[in-house]
Amino acid sequence: MAVLVLLIGISVAAVGARNAPQADARPINPYVPCPQWQEMHPGWPCFGNFPEIEEPSVPGPSAPGLPGPQALIPSTPPTGTPAPPPAAALTPPAPVPAPDPCQAIIPVEGYVPPALPGNAPSAPCSYGEAPVMPLQEIGLCPLGRNPDGSCRGHGFFNGSGSKVEIPDDYVYDPDCERVPATASCFTWRLMHDYCSGSPDQLPAPGANADFRGPCARHDMCLENGGTNNFCNNQLWNHMLQNCQYTYGNADPRREFCDNNAAVYFVVVTVGQPPFPGYNGPPVPR
Repeated sequence: MAVLVLLIGISVAAVGARNAPQADARPINPYVPCPQWQEMHPGWPCFGNFPEIEEPSVPGPSAPGLPGPQALIPSTPPTGTPAPPPAAALTPPAPVPAPDPCQAIIPVEGYVPPALPGNAPSAPCSYGEAPVMPLQEIGLCPLGRNPDGSCRGHGFFNGSGSKVEIPDDYVYDPDCERVPATASCFTWRLMHDYCSGSPDQLPAPGANADFRGPCARHDMCLENGGTNNFCNNQLWNHMLQNCQYTYGNADPRREFCDNNAAVYFVVVTVGQPPFPGYNGPPVPR
């Protein structure tokens, strides 16, 4: 029983100590009795009895293990010269060029674009003569394309196959400006002027079959030691290949082109007759 009484006494003492007013607390609104209030303020009414409101004291040191109050430390301004902004931030974007009024969806020959006030008048739009190309060069292949990019099959209106181009090392010099000292201008010109007096392209309406590549390869074949038989037959095959590349089977220009290739072959065969029993390619360089 003594232990119980001792515990109760300790608890009451702790509660009393917790509820006791702090010694350093000072009242904010001290209670003034009504008679004293009326003496201080004559004629003013006095209402009731108000308890004192105490101002809390400054908190003491924190308990062990708990963080104390943190004072706000003003940040100091950075010292030194600030880094300049990157050059890209100061560079204005490149101006966007104004669209060309002549590059319209439907070009109109001779159209004069309007000019801004104070500027010189605009020149009329001119587009020149539109080039005429085979249908397969402008992407019209109804039957699709082969792995090499040519039109699939022998379409009725499209050319097919590949074109025989001019070799990169072919020397075109019809004016004998690069003739070596060991050759005459006449013989040099015959080997460096494509088709030597004959049309370099098939003279047909619309797209023309290009014969410059076959003629240039024929010149190089003979100049590098190829026999007349080999070089003349190669010329004919190359010309037929370019006819096929430019015109489809149903195109009436196809037969006309093939016939012109046969004429070229006859002309070179008469001028350079074959040697019986001997036919070979040019000597590799």
